[in-house]
Amino acid sequence: QRDSAAYLAQGIPSLVAENQRLRQLLTLSGRISTPYVAAEVLHQAQATDGRTLLLDVGRSDLVSEFDPVVAPEGLIGMVLGAAEHSSVVMTWAHPEFRVSAYTVGGNASGVVAPALSSLGGEGALEFRGVPYRDSVPVGTLVLSSGLGGVYPKGIPVGTVTGVAREQAGWERVYRLLPVASPGAVAHVLVLISPP
Repeated sequence: QRDSAAYLAQGIPSLVAENQRLRQLLTLSGRISTPYVAAEVLHQAQATDGRTLLLDVGRSDLVSEFDPVVAPEGLIGMVLGAAEHSSVVMTWAHPEFRVSAYTVGGNASGVVAPALSSLGGEGALEFRGVPYRDSVPVGTLVLSSGLGGVYPKGIPVGTVTGVAREQAGWERVYRLLPVASPGAVAHVLVLISPP
């Protein structure tokens, strides 16, 4: 009996963590006005798989290409391809990922993309195209702007950790620490277009 109780107790911390994540997802669903479909991540991103995730929802659930995918913390990516009962998500770590964004204060806007090199180790995103005259302080939250019609306005993307590089008199490129980790999510929301 003691061994059985010890064995069962080992699973309790993981169940508590999963319950907490699901509660955060429920809180997120109450804050957004866009129709959504809840999804389970069937495959976690690995270094060798092109920075994608596999979800258990597809066209039969009204999921289609270019639908945004979010976690309680913020943006994960977008649906790259949708089959009948599953879909593939391109995460923010994918080399082709881009999102138009702006800072919380509204003083700077640009495009967020994966970092050209991960030598800094602080983050894997860059906030590009910010005019040289616009200075963004460290710790500033960057949100999706809604331009381009893929990602709705106001989804958290990352936090500024410093300047990656600059071209004198032209632009600054800032390093971002992503707010959501694709490798840590088990459940997400897919923001779908109304039928």
